[in-house]
Amino acid sequence: MNKEGKKETIRVFSRQSTIIPAMIGHTCAVHNGREFVPIVINEGMVGFKLGDFVPTHTFTSHPKQARTRLSEAAPIP
Repeated sequence: MNKEGKKETIRVFSRQSTIIPAMIGHTCAVHNGREFVPIVINEGMVGFKLGDFVPTHTFTSHPKQARTRLSEAAPIP
């Protein structure tokens, strides 16, 4: 694809594939378990895995815990 000058997105299921120098400048859509997330590969990504750049979990927040009021707490002896 580098020689032909094509700029198309490659869909990839394999998150364990290593990024090589020939992939620089291409766009890969990596599957995160639910959807394909596009990433553009640059020089700093060479040697890493494709899955390192696409998170699989979405952190929302910790659940709210019920607070006890000081007046309702057990008295201190």
